[in-house]
Amino acid sequence: MRTAHGGQPFANPRGASAGTLRAKDRAYIVPMTFFGYGLLPLADTGIELAARLGASTHSDLMAQAAAFGINTTAATAVPRVTADTVEQVLARCRR
Repeated sequence: MRTAHGGQPFANPRGASAGTLRAKDRAYIVPMTFFGYGLLPLADTGIELAARLGASTHSDLMAQAAAFGINTTAATAVPRVTADTVEQVLARCRR
């Protein structure tokens, strides 16, 4: 979008978001999407809800956030492969 209006491309999505939020009278906008990666209690969250959030698994929290209509990675398949060492992680990255 930016290059179509004669500008340089943004280096990354974060730069596009920040630039769009700061821009005044720009001929275009950069569409933004929010993804939630966790649910945390606020200072005024009730004790019962805070305890439930603290006891829930990350997968359950993401499913709950998705049920609220928040974009999450809840539908992303979790691989059943684990790595015990940095070397194993690096070997998988090189494939």
